[in-house]
Amino acid sequence: MDNNLNALNNYLFEQLERLNDDEELEKDGALEKELKRAKAITGISTAIVNNAKLVLDVKKYADELGITNENEVLKLKEKNNKYTKEQKEFLINNNYMKTAKELAEMFNKKFKMNLTPQNIKNFRGNYKLNSGLTGRFEKGNVPFNKGTKGLMKANKTSFKKGNMPSNHKNVGYERINVDGYIEIKVEEPNVFKLKHRIIYEQNYGKIPKGHKVVFADGNKLNLDLNNLILVTDSEELIMNRNKLRYNDSNLTKTGHLIAKVIDKTNERKRNNRL
Repeated sequence: MDNNLNALNNYLFEQLERLNDDEELEKDGALEKELKRAKAITGISTAIVNNAKLVLDVKKYADELGITNENEVLKLKEKNNKYTKEQKEFLINNNYMKTAKELAEMFNKKFKMNLTPQNIKNFRGNYKLNSGLTGRFEKGNVPFNKGTKGLMKANKTSFKKGNMPSNHKNVGYERINVDGYIEIKVEEPNVFKLKHRIIYEQNYGKIPKGHKVVFADGNKLNLDLNNLILVTDSEELIMNRNKLRYNDSNLTKTGHLIAKVIDKTNERKRNNRL
């Protein structure tokens, strides 16, 4: 599979070079020809990468279940992923303001099944469902300490100006933020930066405006330099829209190349109003 991806990457690089060749594209009919070729190549490339993902998924699923027959794996996976119309409607209608655990328990009680909270999360992701639960303090709720202003007096354990709090963290301290990214404290009093951006800039220089660094294998904790990809905002949008981000770093890197070709094709169309 690696050889096939390398060959595919070479085709995409060549197409990108042709789309960037201003002199060649000025020739009569050349631009329209390259735009058609780019559309065909990106379409075929996307199909190849998605097929490669399916092969990897089947292999992983087979390894987990200890099954050697890949056809049996596909049948089992298809069976496990199916919901009846009634079950889908139940999950959708009861989705709002329910945790994954609560919804799983309701579903299992009604249909005598054994869904896990993770199954519910996967269903929500596949059907783009939002539970409405934010974990934040909602407007209209009454805080527990309402009306206690002035009742709490200072005592010997109260924090005094100039004292260092007991939970103070030194520069270099790392934490995982609410979005799952590793942050590192870079200066006092409380300045944190994303560690993957720091690592990228230490090796490749400052990240340009309108760019961001993404994780090739989808793992935000994998800070290996080879796992960090610099993408433009428009390339990331294309990758998300066309589902070109995978849990495999090589597939995502090919997906990024496909996005670059699509992005350049769109740019050429806009500039030439085609």
